[in-house]
Amino acid sequence: MIAVLIVFAMTATLFFLATRPWLGMGGKPVGLRSTADLREGAGWLDGLSERALRAAAAPSRGEPHPAPRTPLGPVVDRAIAAALSATRQGLRHWKVDPALRALAVRVEPAALEAALAVLLRRAALHTRDGDIIALRWEKGSEWVAFVVEDEGDGLLPPGTETDAAGVLLGGDVGLSQARRLATAQGGDVRIEATPGIGARAWLTLPRERVLESA
Repeated sequence: MIAVLIVFAMTATLFFLATRPWLGMGGKPVGLRSTADLREGAGWLDGLSERALRAAAAPSRGEPHPAPRTPLGPVVDRAIAAALSATRQGLRHWKVDPALRALAVRVEPAALEAALAVLLRRAALHTRDGDIIALRWEKGSEWVAFVVEDEGDGLLPPGTETDAAGVLLGGDVGLSQARRLATAQGGDVRIEATPGIGARAWLTLPRERVLESA
């Protein structure tokens, strides 16, 4: 009886893995391409997103920015690592502006990490082996933007909807989740893409939440 149960369990496990090819050893999606797979793959950030949103919604107790001062460099490194673990699409050259690494932020680190990881993952999925993915920053009078640029196929995930300014309106689960995380910190997400040329995504934050010396 025990032997029968073991065989049944092994058969069920193999069937589960065979019908879900996007799952790697750690349960994270790899090599997603179809609309269905992209929607399923967005689940790799669900737990992190929910924790980040709960932390962002915590009462401030009278403080204007309850989130601690956090060096941005390690947040960027973790976001790149998360994007890589969820794609495994070959080698990418990550060109990160040293000045960006030197910044500090007063936002929930998990929220920023998760939102950046979504944008970096999109870039990795739409570029080729050996391509460059750049991450830099821009500063306005009231905002700071972290900009992800690539010279890939210039396509957005299926179903992605934006307005004329590139602000996300919905469609893709992962990008919508990134915007949800950014808006919880007072920011937003924009993305523009030109087929055959590449794409550029902006994650903006209020100016006062970004500190120019870590």
